[in-house]
Amino acid sequence: MRAVWALAPLLLSSCAAQPDDPCTPYPCSGPGTECVVAGDFAVCRCAAGFVEQNSGCVSSTSCEGHPCTAPHRTVCADEGSRYVCLCDPGYPPTDGGCADHPVWECARQHQGAGQDSFEPDECPPLAREILADGALQGRTLAPAGDEDWLLIASAPDSVVELAVSASAPVLLDAFLKDGVTLLAADHRGLASAAFRFVAPAGSYVRASGTQPVTYSVAMRDLGPDDFPNQAEASPRFMPGSTVRGAVQYPDDDDYFQLKVEGGKSATVALAADSSLTIAVQVFDLDGKKVLGTLEVINHQAATMALTPASSGAYTFRACAKAPGDRGLYWLTL
Repeated sequence: MRAVWALAPLLLSSCAAQPDDPCTPYPCSGPGTECVVAGDFAVCRCAAGFVEQNSGCVSSTSCEGHPCTAPHRTVCADEGSRYVCLCDPGYPPTDGGCADHPVWECARQHQGAGQDSFEPDECPPLAREILADGALQGRTLAPAGDEDWLLIASAPDSVVELAVSASAPVLLDAFLKDGVTLLAADHRGLASAAFRFVAPAGSYVRASGTQPVTYSVAMRDLGPDDFPNQAEASPRFMPGSTVRGAVQYPDDDDYFQLKVEGGKSATVALAADSSLTIAVQVFDLDGKKVLGTLEVINHQAATMALTPASSGAYTFRACAKAPGDRGLYWLTL
């Protein structure tokens, strides 16, 4: 009996032993990993403070270890609890990645050929400021393939006009302050052009050509856009008002609203400068369905009777019918 009792504690201890730990020995390799048990299996995952990157775990709170390795997307930005991979300088973002070719490369910089004191200016970091004072700047696009970048110095969100006079056609592109998001373009290939667009703070213009060019450029600040280009935050007018607007630059859409009482008729009249062929669309209350369109063609004023079924603010959109048209218009409600 004594032998049985002596063995009993050993047998009981053996029966109560826990099953083998799937995480022992430690099966996960690399820094920042941890092992968790899922059923009877060991699962390796990234520990707190780390994220999966290229089948490994890297710190999510810093860019240590150079986690960004995708083509043209090697810039790492620390955003507190995580990092973000950004496109390399000059490469615009695309769906899920970055473009194969850059918009600009500072490595192409060179000194001016005597008459161009603004060189080097081949990329946004090297861009030279142009003031909205109408003063002429003499520049060159030489040698072939040269590009000039200009930093727009105007009041934020003003309509600006760049007047260019050149010895050969010049192509113009406007970009946001990131230097890769396109705002507007004039690729008509003219030797003399007036390029207008709305310039947010820090905007750039790139001048380029297909051959060496000597040109002059001046800029004017034409003031703010008179009406927003989206229906959101558009101003509201009451019946009896006269809306005075202007198409100030290519693709300039003017949005405004008219408050109308349901079941009552309102007459809308449209007139415009002789230089402008314009159309005005009227939308229903949800801003999706077009209820009618007014057009000024051959300088003939147009009218339309509006009798909405419901009371509310109806959205109007005014735009030029011909590309490049600019001028004033009047809409009487």
